[in-house]
Amino acid sequence: MSNYIVLATSVYNFPNKETGEIVSGVKISYLDDECQNENGRTGFFPITINLPYEEKDNFKEIPAIYHLDFKQVANGKGMPILKLKKAEFVKKFEFPKL
Repeated sequence: MSNYIVLATSVYNFPNKETGEIVSGVKISYLDDECQNENGRTGFFPITINLPYEEKDNFKEIPAIYHLDFKQVANGKGMPILKLKKAEFVKKFEFPKL
């Protein structure tokens, strides 16, 4: 598991336009600890992952540092996607005052 700064969570709950089925989940935005410097992109870019709604309870303190453990799985076309296996709170994160 690696440490990440979890910046924000956003719960969503809406009907699918085609089927009417309720789509719900939680979107997590986090930062990796490595600065990106390739393909014209430099800096720390937020990464976003959508999780099942039930996972929202794993992220009670925001912003905070969490141990996040990911696994790779194949999507319907055999392409790799990341899934969150486990999230553990480490400590509250405070942005410096500017």
